[in-house]
Amino acid sequence: MKKKDIHAIIAKRIREERRKANLTQEELADKIGMDYKYLSVIERNAGKTSLDTFVKIADALKLPYYELLRDDDNTDKSEFLKQIKNLISDLSSAQINQILTIIRDVKILLKNK
Repeated sequence: MKKKDIHAIIAKRIREERRKANLTQEELADKIGMDYKYLSVIERNAGKTSLDTFVKIADALKLPYYELLRDDDNTDKSEFLKQIKNLISDLSSAQINQILTIIRDVKILLKNK
């Protein structure tokens, strides 16, 4: 397995988390006293961020620092599974089995596309 570039992971996570926070590059850059062009460089992984800037970005996004280091290619799946769990939490076993049958059928249809 290839070792992933930590700077690429950080760049991707900053962009993702900034978008989740509904912030533009300009808005986030203003919050941390940075030129938005430099933030763009960081998000494109065209330049490395200092530890000080990394901490400022995490703080501005109101995230624990480790969240910007997390490389979870399954983030979307994980979030999807959390949502499903919440949706089915009050259903009976029979209802859950019906949903599983529907999911299996949809999976077959998607594979046949």
